[in-house]
Amino acid sequence: MRVGIDGACWLNRRGYGRFARELVWALARLGGTVEYSLMIDFDPLEAPPLPAAVRVVRVASRRPAARAAAATGQRSLRDLWAMTRAIQDERFDVMFFPSAYTYVPVLGAARVVVVIHDVIAEQFPAQVFPTRRGAVQWWLKLLAARRRADLVLTVSEASRTGIARRFKIAPHKIVVIPEAASPLFRQLPADAHDQAPAALLQRWQLAERGFLLYVGGISPHKNLAVLIDAVAALRRRPATATLKLAIVGDHSGDVFFSAYEELRRQCAALQLGDAVVFTGYVDDAALVVLYNRAAAFVLPSLAEGFGLPVLEALACGTPVVTSARGALPEVLGAAGMLFDPDRKGDLEAVLAELLGDGDVQERLRRLGPARAAEFSWERAARQTLAALQEVTGTTRGEAAPMTAAREDGARWMH
Repeated sequence: MRVGIDGACWLNRRGYGRFARELVWALARLGGTVEYSLMIDFDPLEAPPLPAAVRVVRVASRRPAARAAAATGQRSLRDLWAMTRAIQDERFDVMFFPSAYTYVPVLGAARVVVVIHDVIAEQFPAQVFPTRRGAVQWWLKLLAARRRADLVLTVSEASRTGIARRFKIAPHKIVVIPEAASPLFRQLPADAHDQAPAALLQRWQLAERGFLLYVGGISPHKNLAVLIDAVAALRRRPATATLKLAIVGDHSGDVFFSAYEELRRQCAALQLGDAVVFTGYVDDAALVVLYNRAAAFVLPSLAEGFGLPVLEALACGTPVVTSARGALPEVLGAAGMLFDPDRKGDLEAVLAELLGDGDVQERLRRLGPARAAEFSWERAARQTLAALQEVTGTTRGEAAPMTAAREDGARWMH
């Protein structure tokens, strides 16, 4: 079986990119007789590592899709056509898009499998797109992807339900492939002789266990204003008067709709000073330290298709608080705490309960890694391979380990 994989979002620093990189590396490690070809529109020397076991096909473009498909921009028709022609020339048995975000039309007889991660753009268009034009372009792209797809994959049962309802797709045409935390995200030993974590915290003037952590995009639907309000309220309480918040996420080079300036103005109006730190993008090595040293990780989103940072935090033994929306309760299970984003003051109350109870913190630190271990990229790859084989009518053979695949993949970005 010859499988083409759209690698256009390989450069993406958010969930789309992480999902694509982790899944492709996991597919490469399965081995077997399947031939995978990664279609890219960027210079591989400027990208995160590519699996040696996967054939790479570079397609010339004026601007990589991961940068062109922005909230305020669009891919050129010339670049779209170049990718479409390149896919047609390869004559794949199946073309796999790890995200509909970088979908291009597929001509010819190849089967098409597309991952639709969520319906957030359809639920909250004003918080995802700064202009109506962007929303219309997204609608047209999703319409084309859905009509061409022989099978739709998604990342959670919540997303599957939302996709089936929103797009009137039969549930049997939607397969759930859950994400997982990279093995890099783990509990670090509390080694007093290791100066690296201490230096990293000092960089942002964060005290160990004295700060809350958020990781992800700075988009409006992430609901960060509610988190900032909660921190301001907690700092008025004597027990949490020195609490800080570290917001980790690219706020300068991200192509998606950003609420960064509004959030900065909110912090100024609340006179929070250096109590809220916008770190910008940080690499995974630094992110592991932040997860391990935070008092709690908080994801207050209005909706999430999966919420991969939740699993990363759990794997690091960090207590987790999320909104009870989208796939977050499904991913978190009983290993964390939920709040209602529509109930004023609820996040403050939940965080106060967590921060004031050492027993609850210890329980969640114990439950987190076990919950994260229930998810696996190898399992996700096997499920994806089974879906590709089903849609093409091929028979699955034994998959042996592929020694050519390096283990340093998918360590690049969040």
